[in-house]
Amino acid sequence: MLCGDFNVKFKADGPRTGPYGQDDEDALQAILDLGFVDLYRDRHPDPETKPGHTHGYREHQDPRKGTSRLHLMLASHSVARHRRDVWLDIDASPKPAKDGPPLVVDLDGLKV
Repeated sequence: MLCGDFNVKFKADGPRTGPYGQDDEDALQAILDLGFVDLYRDRHPDPETKPGHTHGYREHQDPRKGTSRLHLMLASHSVARHRRDVWLDIDASPKPAKDGPPLVVDLDGLKV
């Protein structure tokens, strides 16, 4: 698994804004091309109904009010098969927060 604040905006999540450039998008795509799965978008494929924003919050901890989905959890296909759920834990963040809520992945039956 690769988890963290990637600071790269996915093309599928909307138009590029801020300091994120084509080189950043290409580097993220190269990681995905190695066989990694974006666990959030795999579970919630429609960015209109589940944007999954983890950045760009102002006064509210509301995933619809963010600007970007920069915090990612990527996994191999073998790990992704064990994903039971993925969500933003809105209640876990202090208010007001600079960043959005933490991204949580529930894995089931994974043996390491």
